[in-house]
Amino acid sequence: MSRYWQECRKLWAQKRARAFAFCSSATTAIEYTLIAAGISVAIAATVAGMGSSMTQKFQEVDNGFTALRGE
Repeated sequence: MSRYWQECRKLWAQKRARAFAFCSSATTAIEYTLIAAGISVAIAATVAGMGSSMTQKFQEVDNGFTALRGE
C-alpha cells in the first residue's frame, strides 16, 4: 500500500475516533438503559415481596367462594 493511502487511512481513523469521542447519543442511550434496568430490578423486588401476601389473599377469596357453594 502506498504511503499516501496509509496517511489517508490514518486520518480517516483519527476523524472517526474523534467523532466517536464527542458523540453523546451513545452515552445517553447507555444511561437510559441503566436507568431502565434499575427500575426493572425495583419492580421485580416489589412484586416478589408481595407474592406470598397475594397468594394468601387469593386463597381467602377461594375459600369464601367454596363456603358459599356449600362444598
